[in-house]
Amino acid sequence: MRLKGRAPLRLSVELTVASAEAPRTLVMRAAGDLAGVGAWTLAERGAGTSASWTWDVRAVGGWARVLGPLARPLVGRGLERLTRRVAADLAGLLGTRAPIGLA
Repeated sequence: MRLKGRAPLRLSVELTVASAEAPRTLVMRAAGDLAGVGAWTLAERGAGTSASWTWDVRAVGGWARVLGPLARPLVGRGLERLTRRVAADLAGLLGTRAPIGLA
């Protein structure tokens, strides 16, 4: 997977499934310019389902390792925008609204 934001820089990341407990948890391992673990956790919430994503990675390759400390604030804002967009798109597919604070 190649990730590209608004900056002209790109990340190359390979995600592989590390473990899964259907229908509750999916854990993925990241390798490439970023290394670490990401996990989706689903839980019943009233008449619906809550979904949370944790992403614990560090920059280990190429420009990401060198510029990581300087780029961290920009990357954080980019990930925040991406999270909002994904939440809104997913809510649209499910015929509901994204939670307050993510829309």
